[in-house]
Amino acid sequence: MDIVKQNPYRVLGVLGNASERELQKQIAVIKRFSEVGKSKSFDSDFDFIGQVARATEDVQLAAGKIEQAHKKVYYALFWFINVNQFDEIAFSNLKNGNLDKAIDVWNKTLRVDVTEKNYSSYQNLSMLYIIMAVTDGQLDLDKIRVAVELKGRLICSDNLLCFFEVVAGNGVSSDKNSIGEIFVDEIIEIVNPYLDGATGIKSSDVISLFSTYPDETKKYVSNKYTEIP
Repeated sequence: MDIVKQNPYRVLGVLGNASERELQKQIAVIKRFSEVGKSKSFDSDFDFIGQVARATEDVQLAAGKIEQAHKKVYYALFWFINVNQFDEIAFSNLKNGNLDKAIDVWNKTLRVDVTEKNYSSYQNLSMLYIIMAVTDGQLDLDKIRVAVELKGRLICSDNLLCFFEVVAGNGVSSDKNSIGEIFVDEIIEIVNPYLDGATGIKSSDVISLFSTYPDETKKYVSNKYTEIP
């Protein structure tokens, strides 16, 4: 879960659609606190995720990871974005640890289709369910399934471009297949430690998580577990 817990945006105390100016401001603030031997906390730390390492080297590493536009997209895919008033309300609840209320707020915006007005809800709900799926060393397969389904609807929608633009600006490539594969890789990284053994979770369960995804992505997932090493 390092992709979430030590996500560069979280380390820098911002959300995934922070501007370059906001990023530099946060880096300066963290640096000033560090110089006097203190650690700065932010509203977007969301304590229910766990502790975040914010030493000088952690901050430098985080800043370097999101210098390029395609890397901003990559890491924002596994963090929250703040686009509208519903996000604001939900984040206020998350800050106070009211996860169920945040879920209710975002759920009310979901529709049959992903739109310019609700694409951030799909992104943020997916992220929250990923976090909720891994607690106390256990994996909740139902929650991770919800997370994967929500993210899939965003990735497969025409409004994925809205996500790209709000995170990295205009001109970023919107290759849905590559984004889907990036998401698959990280979900497998999260789920694999819980396969078989006492959990009873099988590779077939992981493959089935992506049953609503395009054929190319489903084949990509399947190959992860069926190809000969």
